[in-house]
Formats: sequence, C-alpha cells, structure tokens
Amino acid sequence: MTKSIEDIVAICEKKIMMALLSELPTPTCPLKKQQNEWKKDQVKKTLAARLGHPGLGITVNIDVK
Repeated sequence: MTKSIEDIVAICEKKIMMALLSELPTPTCPLKKQQNEWKKDQVKKTLAARLGHPGLGITVNIDVK
C-alpha cells in the first residue's frame, strides 16, 4: 500500500521531534531552558534551509511542542 504525502510528512515530523527531544532535552533551569529553545530554533532553521531549494522559495517550518 502506498502512503500519502501527509502520512510521510507526519512520519518525518515525528522522527525529527523525537530526535530534537533526545538530543536537546528540556532543562529545568530557566536560563538553560531559554538557551535550549534558542538552540532548537537554530537547528530547525538550519534544517529548513537544507531541505528547501533556494530557487523555489520553499520554506520548511518545524514546530517543537
């Protein structure tokens, strides 16, 4: 059975979220929590830049919940 595009996107998003949580667990200290959120944001921006094609104007947003 062929998976839909939405199914594949959901699988990829879940794996990315799990990897972010594994690599950058949420600390309890407020300062470290802020640094952690900044780092997650930078990872998402870098990943979006690598996945997108600059000539096509594609933007990829990955939200960590």
